[in-house]
Amino acid sequence: MAKLLNQKVYILIFVLIAIGVSVQMYLFYLDGIEHIYDSHINNFVIYRVTFIHLINNIDLYPAFPKEFQDHFVYSPTFAFMMAPFVYQPFIIAIPMWVGYNAFVIWYSLKYLPGADLKKKFIVLGIIFFELITSLQNMQTNTLIVGFMVLGFCFLERKKPFWAALFIMLSAYIKVFGFGAAVLFLFYPEKKKFVLSMLFWGLVLLVLPLLVVSPGQLVFLYKSWFSHLQYAHQNEEIRLKLHYVNRLSVMGWLKVWFNFEPSSTLVQLIGTALLLLPLLRIKQYASMQFRYFFTSSLLIYSNIFNHIAESPSYIISVIGIALWYMNENRNWVTNTLLILALVFTSLSTTDIFPEYIRHYYFYPYLVKVVPCILIWVYLQYRLLTADFENGQENVKALA
Repeated sequence: MAKLLNQKVYILIFVLIAIGVSVQMYLFYLDGIEHIYDSHINNFVIYRVTFIHLINNIDLYPAFPKEFQDHFVYSPTFAFMMAPFVYQPFIIAIPMWVGYNAFVIWYSLKYLPGADLKKKFIVLGIIFFELITSLQNMQTNTLIVGFMVLGFCFLERKKPFWAALFIMLSAYIKVFGFGAAVLFLFYPEKKKFVLSMLFWGLVLLVLPLLVVSPGQLVFLYKSWFSHLQYAHQNEEIRLKLHYVNRLSVMGWLKVWFNFEPSSTLVQLIGTALLLLPLLRIKQYASMQFRYFFTSSLLIYSNIFNHIAESPSYIISVIGIALWYMNENRNWVTNTLLILALVFTSLSTTDIFPEYIRHYYFYPYLVKVVPCILIWVYLQYRLLTADFENGQENVKALA
């Protein structure tokens, strides 16, 4: 068995995943070619068309119902970065996009500090189904989490300049990716990291100037911020009026306990609990502590997002995988992992009958529950365990 778990097999699995998803998505494209802007690859269509809008000085953020469903919600910088995927036919562009997303995840796991090949296979096994699901949605969640993890990896390798680049790349896709910057507190070269963040932030901010004028870029950023504010308010209203429940702590409290506190209040409490372990400065020297905090941050990014959707849960599942890779194995941790594999990763797949998914898993937000349980357990460990030189001194639960 050990001979099978080698580096070539590890890489081959990622390649096969990318090929399989690419073929599936292209077949979906062919199946719905007459209604391309209302198909399974609508997200990818949005990204491609928005680059065309960018270079033609068109506002990126209104609705374009004749071109695609939904709205573009990312930065002008992200629209510019879609250039390599725009001018190829779909038979080439789809594998390029899926392959790029899969590569970012592989690359981030490649640089995990202190992780041998066996541990990387554990991580891959845990994220396997969620990764496929995320790639099938052709969104940006794999890029966001991949860049956040790479930020952590390069901080561990004492390369704050490159860590800052990856964290800013994540932030220019979705703003919450900037949260990974808090990890710099664990490392000595804080000034260099802050200056690097400012440098890369400015570079990425003005990158679209290669194709638009300064005035147009200022207009686009104003439009982007206005759209984000409008979308936030509109989503809040829609959640209340149409009884839509997102995969978050707020949705879980509403569905399970009929308790509807302010989303802002819950997020503030969650943020305070997330940051509380940072008071344990003496534990910063432990790689296990740093891994656990990074895992907590990734899970937090989903469960306290009041508009979180299923495709984004690759972020939490990678957080769970990094936690379990570094955790003591006992009945508690093994049970939590099994719950996550079954009810977070598999609950939205065809492994379960549609009836169960439709009438139980979706309305009761089953997908989010194991993530909440693991996050609470992680916070308990971060606040109470005694870490020293990368090894935890607390005895494993029997």
